[in-house]
Amino acid sequence: MADLIWEIATQDDDVLSQLIGDHGLSRPAAMVMANRRTPLDEVESFLRPRLSNLTDPYLLSGMERAAGRIWQAVRDREQIIIHGDYDVDGVTSSTLLAWVLRKSGAEVRCFVPHRKEDGYGLTPQSVVKAAEGSPCLLITVDCGINSYEATVAANELGIDVIITDHHEPREILPPAHTVINPKLCDNLQDLHNLAGVGVTFKLCHAFLKYGLESNIGGMVVDLKDGLDLVALGTVADIVPLLGENRCLVKHGMRVLAAQQRPGVRALCEIAKLPHRIKPTDITYRLAPRLNAAGRMGDAADAVKLLQAESIVEAHTLASVLDEYNRNRQVQELETLAAAEAQITDRGLLNKATIVVHGRDWHLGVIGIVASRLVHSYHRPCVVLSINNDGEANGSGRSIDGINLVEALNDCQEHLSRYGGHPMASGVSLPEKNLPQFDTVFEESIRRQYAAGPDRFKRRLKLEGDIRFDLLDDQFFAELDDLQPFGHGHPAPRFRFRHVHCDRLQLAGSRNTRGTMRDGTGVDMPFIAFGQVPEDFPESPWD
Repeated sequence: MADLIWEIATQDDDVLSQLIGDHGLSRPAAMVMANRRTPLDEVESFLRPRLSNLTDPYLLSGMERAAGRIWQAVRDREQIIIHGDYDVDGVTSSTLLAWVLRKSGAEVRCFVPHRKEDGYGLTPQSVVKAAEGSPCLLITVDCGINSYEATVAANELGIDVIITDHHEPREILPPAHTVINPKLCDNLQDLHNLAGVGVTFKLCHAFLKYGLESNIGGMVVDLKDGLDLVALGTVADIVPLLGENRCLVKHGMRVLAAQQRPGVRALCEIAKLPHRIKPTDITYRLAPRLNAAGRMGDAADAVKLLQAESIVEAHTLASVLDEYNRNRQVQELETLAAAEAQITDRGLLNKATIVVHGRDWHLGVIGIVASRLVHSYHRPCVVLSINNDGEANGSGRSIDGINLVEALNDCQEHLSRYGGHPMASGVSLPEKNLPQFDTVFEESIRRQYAAGPDRFKRRLKLEGDIRFDLLDDQFFAELDDLQPFGHGHPAPRFRFRHVHCDRLQLAGSRNTRGTMRDGTGVDMPFIAFGQVPEDFPESPWD
């Protein structure tokens, strides 16, 4: 805890009084709402979001035009290709759109690129591969926003392209039939945080709405049944669980808990999850297995799992994904050890950034290794694997307040390709450009850093000071309303002062169980992992 900078929030007393008096919240819950800067007239919608309050999908530029083109393809029996990505966001997006279109009578085929054979995203090569069977319409999900050459290649093959994506767009957009990306709509700031599957959900909504209004279809699907896929992809993609994301995930978690989809049920069973599934279960148990297909094998297996119609088929595929995940863990540990040795040997902790690279490191684990290094060293990190053709392909991860895409923009003259989010990006460059990239990347990140000696320290954000007697039944009931917790809306942490621990008992070999008491005289049971009773002070903590 000494290595953390404690940031303790303060609240306006008038706002707290209104949240407590007008909305009947407990003081701890009111502090959370005040810290989230929730307008007073939006408190109810935050705590109990309604699907009926979602934004009209037609407000997204190009959405109605795209819906009309897809219905034309359904009517004319054109073959539709859904081109996804190989992560959980891309897999769930592909599954959701294919389900809606097939139920509406479309001829649909999903294409998810193979990480090793096809590379990342929509490329001219993946277009040619996906185009087998002479499709007339190609719809991207969770990719394509910066795939100019690939879109040109599709157009030359006589294929209309509808791009749906949520990644950062560049100045020149691909020459597609339609480009849909919330970040292109300055007036829809709340939707800028949508994951790829959230944008896909909007497309599905627009498609069904168009069919109903035109009397050509749209009544065969209850889109709420697909919210389990939206929750999976949104949580796995680590986008802020605020605004419409919060609404989609809150309702999606209920659908996910029902485990009505055979693939979801099989995945939960192999991950040994209970019916009460939390977002953290997606992050640590479900998403790694779905991601492992694209990392270690073929992401098409993950799509097949989520599309499975029988539990027998689903169990077989879930076992395949579980084996992929075990292989991923082995590769990850080996690559992490090599990366950390390089950090030590090259003295990289003296820099503001970490850029490590190795020959033929497994492409499926370098993103995870980058995340692990960021967690350990708290600075932006890029991990690159160099192939026999002299190309370095990799993944970057960042920390709060540091925009990776902005830094990569500064490096673009040294890069072959790049793209992604401010917190996570993909990158490719010639091996010979590594020294220049390393230098420019370091300079760009340093310009973004706040000055001062604490720039590499993590921050522990606390909601404020409270007492044990405020943690009553009302507050714990309100915790359910405050969920789901995740990126952008973390589970609340509070500071308690003048705390004394007693009745300490060893739990296992390295944990402690006991009770805490503060100045109010209320006892609070606790368990401390990784600490033995001797580690606790005899006098009360301040």
